[in-house]
Amino acid sequence: MKKYFLFSLIAFALSLNTKAQSDFQDGYIIKDDNKIIYGQIKFTGNDFTPSYCVFKWFDISESVTYSPKELKSFGFVNGGRFESVRFKNKSIFIACFVTGKVNLLYNGKSLFVQNNDIGLAPLSYKSTYVTFSGEKTEVRNYKELLEKLLTGSTSFSIPPGLQLESDEMTRLISEYNLGSQTETKVFVANNKEVFFSEMKNTGAYRLKYGVTGGISATRFKTTPINRSATFIPEMTFYEYTPMAGLFINRQLSRLSEVALIQAEVLLYKNKIYLYQEEKDLTNIYRSDIYIDYIGIKIPIFLQFNLSKGKITPNLNVGITRTFYLGGSYSRSGEKEDTNHVVRPFEDNSLSLSKGELGLMAGAGVKYRLNPKTHLFINARAEYDNGIFQTDTFDQKTITIMVLGGFNF
Repeated sequence: MKKYFLFSLIAFALSLNTKAQSDFQDGYIIKDDNKIIYGQIKFTGNDFTPSYCVFKWFDISESVTYSPKELKSFGFVNGGRFESVRFKNKSIFIACFVTGKVNLLYNGKSLFVQNNDIGLAPLSYKSTYVTFSGEKTEVRNYKELLEKLLTGSTSFSIPPGLQLESDEMTRLISEYNLGSQTETKVFVANNKEVFFSEMKNTGAYRLKYGVTGGISATRFKTTPINRSATFIPEMTFYEYTPMAGLFINRQLSRLSEVALIQAEVLLYKNKIYLYQEEKDLTNIYRSDIYIDYIGIKIPIFLQFNLSKGKITPNLNVGITRTFYLGGSYSRSGEKEDTNHVVRPFEDNSLSLSKGELGLMAGAGVKYRLNPKTHLFINARAEYDNGIFQTDTFDQKTITIMVLGGFNF
């Protein structure tokens, strides 16, 4: 039992380590002294104003978290860049499209221009106040702001019909910087789908872990052998119980998501009551049967994905091992003879086994939020070799489960 827990903990720890490494991309940080330090930056997703920058020198080194007050800027090699600025009386990181004499910034909603003279100013259709050379000036809209700001270059002019679009503004600001004889750099916005696709092609996200939970329906099926006189508990219904746990899976191919192997650890508690009445030639037996146990179920199965879209149906087939902790079985009741004399009795001749081994099969569907994260729901059936520790009758455990969950 301990070995199975140790295996689960090791696998869980490995998946955490893999996840942490897979979110980093080649990048750099720039400190206040303009010194550039290259390393790896944790991907910021589609966030245009990340709260912090997580940096590490290389794959296995410890990461360091920087706030906007501690860096001048940071960025990704061949990717997005973020500048530290003062906005609404606090320091933030904000996405940068162009750097040079004038910077062009974007917070996910609005574009901003920035230089040493005016600081940070929004580009808007509405009027706003901007400080030029220490004097606060009202500008009616983004066009008037740009006309006052983008001056001093004889080879540059603002085109008519200029629209407040990121592509047009990026081209305009970069042309102005070049015309002003200053170094200019243009950066692309981070694209989460491109990032995940590139990381996936390198073999990242093959190992995933997550949480799962749902409902199970269990029935113990018993069959007599050669008309044995041994008492056989009969269960004619399914007992429903909630269950929850963790899972870990690994994609079998680096590039293909067709097949993966998954292992789960599911915890649940069952408390079952059976009433049974039997007759022989001289007596009537009325029995109250109590079965109580905590189950730890460890399914290991192959999953075959049937498509590659956002919504992916799949088939599952594998084996399952169930361990019973603190299990108890008790039978008590009364025996009534032909003279209607009733006598109580107890029978504890049966006991629960320590566990079961079985087969499982099922189907499900997953919804992909991105190549790294998905939600899922599946239904499965299990056919195990029986819960009772006896060979005096045939037995099977039938379990039907509906589980949902998500991976991190």
